[in-house]
Amino acid sequence: MSNRYRCLALVLVLAFVAGSGYAGPIIGGFDAARGGRGALTTGYGFAEARGWIAGAYPAAELREANVLTAGYLSDLDVLCISPVRGSVGATPLSAAEQAAVVSFVAAGGGALLVTDHCQSPNKFALASRSFVDPFGVSTTGFYNSGSATVTVTNPSHPVADGPFGTAAAGHFSYAGWYDDLGSDAVEVGTLPNAGIGIAAISPGQLAPTAGGVVCFSDDFIGLSSGNDNRVLFLNALAFVMSEPQGGDAIPEPTTIGLLALGGLGLLRRRRER
Repeated sequence: MSNRYRCLALVLVLAFVAGSGYAGPIIGGFDAARGGRGALTTGYGFAEARGWIAGAYPAAELREANVLTAGYLSDLDVLCISPVRGSVGATPLSAAEQAAVVSFVAAGGGALLVTDHCQSPNKFALASRSFVDPFGVSTTGFYNSGSATVTVTNPSHPVADGPFGTAAAGHFSYAGWYDDLGSDAVEVGTLPNAGIGIAAISPGQLAPTAGGVVCFSDDFIGLSSGNDNRVLFLNALAFVMSEPQGGDAIPEPTTIGLLALGGLGLLRRRRER
């Protein structure tokens, strides 16, 4: 995204924020009992991500739940879940939860779906598959060489080149990967000698009013600041909340939190003068 477009977006969004009283996105996930390490508000797996969200969206609200009901999801802007509870995986999504999540996205909600390695069906595989199967994405594999670089292979995609900067690679560890993206998702990044590590479904792709979906195949996306993880995570958050444009035709995305924060910085500098 060029600086020219960023500046233009800043002016437009600051005008919107000033006139609308926008309070910031509501992001939901699992609670500590179900999510453990992957609990959005307290889990180690989102330790870095919580700081990134707070910096980019100062008024963001994080919520948690043990069960993903339609009522809980209806109050969210974005759902962000991870299968890594600890030494065992989180309880897989039930059929009712899967249906609720699909309906939530179809109605305009965004989803950041973190999966992990699929070495054992009793660890993270069942939960990981329950997250992405409803969206036609298949996850598999165990990248057992430890630390791995997920290389951006679609550099023009808004997750790689968005309002929070440009990313060339992410830092994963003992990850899984996606071996089938179905008919709606596109590849954003790939693990060496393995498979796809980042996949995305554009807002408007699943339904005219649908939000976006981004899948990360390792929970290090939210707990490690290595490589460009922060840029990828925040760009993904902005992407899934962007307006549907039909299919994969996404314009230069804007992120209200980032731009409002930038505007506050401009105001502070103006006062200092």
